[in-house]
Amino acid sequence: MASTILSFRKIFRLIFILFSLYLMGDAFYRWDGFRYYASFPEFLPGLALTIILWSVVAVFMSLLVWLSARLLEWFCPYVGWKIRAEHFLLFLFALALLGVTIWIGRHRIWDIVHTQRKILFLSLILISILITWLFRNKVEQWMRIVQERITPLVWLFGILVLLSVPLVTYHTWVKQAVKAVSPPTPQHTASDRKRLNIILVTFDTLSAQNMSLYGYYRPTTPFITEWANKASVFTRLEAASNWTPPAAASLMTGKRPWTHRVYHMNSRIVKGKTENLPLALKNNGYYNMAFIVNPLASVKTLGIADSFEVAPLYSEFGSPASLFGWVEKSLSQLFAGKILMYDWIIKGDFILRRVIDMISRNFSKTIVPPERAFNRFLLNFNDNLPEPFFIWIHVFPPHHPYLPV
Repeated sequence: MASTILSFRKIFRLIFILFSLYLMGDAFYRWDGFRYYASFPEFLPGLALTIILWSVVAVFMSLLVWLSARLLEWFCPYVGWKIRAEHFLLFLFALALLGVTIWIGRHRIWDIVHTQRKILFLSLILISILITWLFRNKVEQWMRIVQERITPLVWLFGILVLLSVPLVTYHTWVKQAVKAVSPPTPQHTASDRKRLNIILVTFDTLSAQNMSLYGYYRPTTPFITEWANKASVFTRLEAASNWTPPAAASLMTGKRPWTHRVYHMNSRIVKGKTENLPLALKNNGYYNMAFIVNPLASVKTLGIADSFEVAPLYSEFGSPASLFGWVEKSLSQLFAGKILMYDWIIKGDFILRRVIDMISRNFSKTIVPPERAFNRFLLNFNDNLPEPFFIWIHVFPPHHPYLPV
């Protein structure tokens, strides 16, 4: 029988629909939480951006599958195998379906997944090959039926991609150009220079119970302990929350989480444009700078970036050594502060990040060493720095992934 080569168009249609259906399901899941702290018009730009980026991923995945199928059909006649591109697609579909099934029921086979991962993966491949062999004569008919049935969905999701482009363009460039016209910064006077300068340094996830300053038996904070001999030490201070976004929001506003309403990773401070500590200082002659390495504490994420004269993006402190790291940095430079959930496609609970983390995990060192934040601060700290100033430095360690001793 003559070899039947599937066109790239047919493969892309199939993968595009599968990707789009997954994204729609994920969108409903995220909207269920998003609606408690933001509006639907704020949700749409993030969804539109993700639709565009996820479609680009679908194109690359389709190209990879198509090239693999072409290579397989070229190679098989030389070894006498009667394998067509449709068989290869059925094998991939069966492997993916089995993988999803294992992932959903992973809590039941957790020990096997972690201790015998290679054996499990090999078993999935063998089972997928068996399924492909059993249904090898029906796959071409199935493919033809599927291609006919998905046509309406292709048009529907294709239209969504086209509508997403102008929406993302407006929120990224047009809307920002309109917002660029802002009131002038208050002028510094001679009397302002008599006010004290303020430098706030926060350490992500650092707990008092692990600090030698507060009685921990190991010398974990020797410099802070020595410095405390000449400083005021507070012993009954409590954080407003047990995780970064609401705690940082309370720190910048003096409000409780139920007042500033920062509950989720992408929520912004209610009335953050008009009520926050940096803005009050700025209106009283202070020059504000923020060097925040954690995206969850970023002044852009919290919605108070306008209160700072200098506020580098968190991505500027990192040095991505992979393609995925470069994508993460590029997204933050282009869309941070302009589109909520701009990083949807690279979130830890999105399928793309999960797959990449399974393929290549690297927890051997901390994400951003603390010296990067301090060095960036020192580059801006010079004799010409306007006074008085307020500087917020937020370092990532001892947040995981941990640096081994």
